[in-house]
Order: sequence, then structure tokens, then C-alpha cells
Amino acid sequence: MIKHPHGGTGWLDGIDTDLSASVNACPLPEPVLQAAREAALKMNRYPDPEYRALREAIGALEDADPDLIVCGNGASELFTAIVRAFSPRRIGLFDPCYSGYERACGGIEQERFTLSPEDGFCLGEAACSFVREADIDMLFLADPNNPTGRLIPPAVKTDILGICRERGITAVLDECFIDLTSRGKTGAADREASEIQPFGGLLRVKAFT
Repeated sequence: MIKHPHGGTGWLDGIDTDLSASVNACPLPEPVLQAAREAALKMNRYPDPEYRALREAIGALEDADPDLIVCGNGASELFTAIVRAFSPRRIGLFDPCYSGYERACGGIEQERFTLSPEDGFCLGEAACSFVREADIDMLFLADPNNPTGRLIPPAVKTDILGICRERGITAVLDECFIDLTSRGKTGAADREASEIQPFGGLLRVKAFT
């Protein structure tokens, strides 16, 4: 019995419409299906353990150095891997947030900042003050937030990441759903990414969800 089920597996029980996970409801694009068909003919080959072609393709898409890209079996696996690799002493979280962050933290102590429903669960100056004052060495930050779907104002995101850099806090920026937002569709998110790319101690996480 899984103690913390991820969600999205209702189809196993014959559920046609499953709202237990934030997954893309759009059909698979035909190019993806065609690539899967072609890959099936190569299943008798051992895959490249360094997945170079994939990292180069992602790097070209994201305008990022392929040598700085790590792939995993979903973002949740990467969150856990990040925590284990960096061994933070105390982790900062914004509530409400994706429950996978807490699972990734394991027994590591957490400091939480509760977003206000009166403010529409938006991050603002109070969130910046939390990052500036909290006794943490790692911060999980989601844009857009899961489950609220609220985007972080660009200026606030820049301020928070700047504070993390100044204080030596490792920032884990969860952008798994950014491409489904208005900023992702207009290219604004890509421009923001290019601006924050030089920030040291920043780990951007995206997904094929």
C-alpha cells in the first residue's frame, strides 16, 4: 500500500475522468506518437546511459548547456534526488504546495510560509521577507504554483532568487507547468529564464507532463 499516492492512476480502476493529478488533458501530439513508434524498433539496443541526444535536444529547446541538464523519471524523482544530493539542513516551503516536496524532504526539518487566500495565494513582498529571514539552506519555489495555478510576478521571482543567491540558499524552481500558462505560450517565460540563468545555486525543474 502506497502511503502517499501520486494521483492520476484512476484509469486502473476504470475511471474515465480523473482529476486527482494535474496532467495535460490534451491528446498526445502525432510527432510524439511517431517518435515512439520508431523508438520501438530499437528496443533491442542498449540505450545511451548519458542520454546525450535527449540532453542536446532539451538544451537547444531551452537555450541551456546540455552538460548542465539531468533527466529523471518524472519531476518527483528529481526532487528527491536533489534533496539527497545537496543534503540541506532546513528546507523552505510555501503553503499550499505540491505534496511531493514534503515527500522529497523526508525527515529534514522544514520552515513554511502560508500564502494568504485574501491575496489570491500570490507571492509578494511578504514572501520575499520570508526568504530573507528564514533559517533555511534550500527553497522549493513553484511557478506556476501547484495546486493553486498562480504564477509568480516576474519581479518577485527575480527578488526571491536574488535573495537566495545572496544568502547561499539552493533554489529549486519548479516550472513543470509553465509551458501551459500564458507566459509560457507567449515566450515570456523563456525570456525570464534567460535572465535568471546566471543565478548561482539555481536548479530549474521542468517536465513532459
